[in-house]
Amino acid sequence: FSSRRLTSFRIMGDQTLELERLFETTAGIPIVTAGRVSSVGKDGKVDEITIETSQKDCRTNKTRKNVTTLYPHSHGNGWKGTRPVEIQKVLGTFPSPSGNLVATVVAADAKPGAGPESPGVFHVIISTRLETLQTISTEGKHGKVFVSGTFGGFSWSRDESKIAYIAEPNPPKRPNFFDEPPAEKNAKEDDDATGDEAAENKKKLKNEKKSAGPGEAFEWQEHWGEILTDAKSPACVVMDLKTRKIKVLDGGPENVSFAQVQFCPDSASLVAVGYPEKPRKLGATYYNTRPSSLYHIPLTLDDDDDDSEKNPKKDQKDQKGEGGTAAAAPAPDKTDGSPDKMMTKKEKWTVISAEKDHSPVSPRFSPDGKSLVYLTTDKVWYHMSCARLRRISWGTESPAVTVVDCVESPENLGDFPGLWLLMLPERTWMGDSRHIVVNSLWNITSTLLVIDVFTGQINRLKGSAATHGLASMAVLDVFAQYALVKESTPLQTHQVHLVEILGSEKEKDENSAATEAKKVGGGVVPSVWTCVRAAVKLRDSDLQEKLSKATFRVLDIDTEDKSAANGGQFQALLLLPGTQKEACPLVLRPHGGPHSAFATGFDWGNVLMVLKGFAVCCVNYRGSIGYGQAALKSLPGKCGRQDVDDCMSALEKTLSLEAKVPSSWPRFDQKRIMAWGGSHGGFLTTHFIGQFPDKFKMAATRNPVTDVAFMVTETDIPDWCYCEGGGDYDAAHMPSGEDYKKFFEMSPVSHATKIKTPLLMLLGLKDLRVPPSQGLNFHRTLKARGVKTKCLVYPKSTHSLSDSVRTEGDVWINVLKWFSADE
Repeated sequence: FSSRRLTSFRIMGDQTLELERLFETTAGIPIVTAGRVSSVGKDGKVDEITIETSQKDCRTNKTRKNVTTLYPHSHGNGWKGTRPVEIQKVLGTFPSPSGNLVATVVAADAKPGAGPESPGVFHVIISTRLETLQTISTEGKHGKVFVSGTFGGFSWSRDESKIAYIAEPNPPKRPNFFDEPPAEKNAKEDDDATGDEAAENKKKLKNEKKSAGPGEAFEWQEHWGEILTDAKSPACVVMDLKTRKIKVLDGGPENVSFAQVQFCPDSASLVAVGYPEKPRKLGATYYNTRPSSLYHIPLTLDDDDDDSEKNPKKDQKDQKGEGGTAAAAPAPDKTDGSPDKMMTKKEKWTVISAEKDHSPVSPRFSPDGKSLVYLTTDKVWYHMSCARLRRISWGTESPAVTVVDCVESPENLGDFPGLWLLMLPERTWMGDSRHIVVNSLWNITSTLLVIDVFTGQINRLKGSAATHGLASMAVLDVFAQYALVKESTPLQTHQVHLVEILGSEKEKDENSAATEAKKVGGGVVPSVWTCVRAAVKLRDSDLQEKLSKATFRVLDIDTEDKSAANGGQFQALLLLPGTQKEACPLVLRPHGGPHSAFATGFDWGNVLMVLKGFAVCCVNYRGSIGYGQAALKSLPGKCGRQDVDDCMSALEKTLSLEAKVPSSWPRFDQKRIMAWGGSHGGFLTTHFIGQFPDKFKMAATRNPVTDVAFMVTETDIPDWCYCEGGGDYDAAHMPSGEDYKKFFEMSPVSHATKIKTPLLMLLGLKDLRVPPSQGLNFHRTLKARGVKTKCLVYPKSTHSLSDSVRTEGDVWINVLKWFSADE
């Protein structure tokens, strides 16, 4: 090496070490993921709280899960906590209704010799505060357990004798040709078996005959898409804690996957969400609009036969209808289980959601057992939609009523935009069985709402005074009059507050729905906020000092259409590094989706860029969630035009601020404007550099959509391609020539010949949402045209590129190096 090259190598090495340190410090901040009010004293005051955090550990390549228990100081001033305890293999902890017992679901180590497709073994540990009472293994009973996410559900019966959850049933055995059925083989070898042994052999033979026939070993099994490949036909499971019996429930409709199970107040029946599997399973992750129904399910745990090896959706003629008696359920609005007519009037499993409930999710019973609330949406193809809150008067024949309706078009930015959330909190009810507490996106902030389920009155919970109303908040738990809440800003990590809700305005008419404007955001609920966990600072004092000088602001951006929702306005979040001598580079960052949004909460990726000296403009273009249904609906059919124009308007608004902001603000280097986005954000990033080839110095994309025409037959969500292209999806038809033409014209590939900007591509080879061929083909095209481009592929990564800490580190460090490189 020449001395010049050695110097260059040393500088590059120093830069890499700096970026490694920056990532390790920033991404290693503990993030609050869950919390619960664990105990309330005789005086009605909370005396114990548990907080769960996740923390990225670059050295071990693990995301560590820890739990901390908090107690009030004995002198009554503040809270103290235990040291964090790691809970690496714990999938979830679920206190019983009384709080005296806790069920802990643990993923056990796989057996030696278990193949990569093995579902693993799960243990359910029942304990008190002082001792473990019993451990029940699921080995041989069913496959993977789902306690969170789309299919997740875990519920105690009110008498605390049973628990219900969701799991993948054992698949039928699929022998190859020439394989001899094991049970038949055993019967031949042991013809003289008698008593229990003979009965066991007979049962094995019976189960073998129910299995698939020879030659079906390699039959393709459809699943629910991105990150849900283990979910093929999830079922409800009930575990009896007295008998230790585990039963995968059968007797229900065929071709339905079950989710989000809840025990009914009678402890003898369940309510669960059912997703129809026909005509095909479309990717369910990141959707709140997939068709579903709410089912009322009677239990039959006292059947003689343990059905854990049976098909949980057995033929209807085999139903016996024995066992526990369900509580009086409300009269169903339909019996055909639309959209696929899954139920008949003779069936015991009853659909209780209404015909107009296109996608009911998150059933939650009130503490007094008299009300059931849930979320649903209109029948739309968008992956996210404004939610509708509905209530059923349980045990009566009254039809479901709408508590909070969808909001189509808020008149002004800042008006209530409707409910925008995927799920209700696990515990959402206050102790009065009248109010629920939720967090919902309200424009660019995640806001706490207290909703009267009888009148539809919506009031806000105001955040702590320290954040001046700019923070985003999320509900961790609700118990009695308390809400446990996490709060953060774009530049400050999570604080946890115990909020005592002192009262809420009540309407006189308890049977009306939330239709009058006066009921929406009508006021602020009186509350007392107590910080039980302060925001964590960066371990590196120099970086923390740098972060303390950074600032952010929300931009309201005008469009020409003043008559549109929100007065035609949309928003962007601008983060700025502290004062520096040189003008700072600016990163334009559109979100994915497209029906998603940035919020004013902590995002360590944005902090990482700010600490490296970049200003970051995060754009909630029209079509983002949190602004009313009309704003969302304005984008499909205009992707690649309206969203691109909005982002460029946000960029121009940001650059124009230099003449208006205080001199303490950094100047923008207009020769160093970058673009960075993933998924639909990658779609927009590649559009930017195609439509505006001289505007950006560098660009980077994560799993970008570049060619919708080729994506439509490869993705787990082909309906997305039709919806965002302005059409309707039909699983029974392949795309037409006209469809392909429209898909090509809306795609970044239609502008590929104009691209000059250097582009970094980051692709997950296990991405089912946006197949890696999208990025690879685009990369090859640019490379052939002489454009500077680099493509990094991650073999084990799915759409988010977050399969491991080191993968995330590799992604972010490469992006920052790409943006920092000189031409």
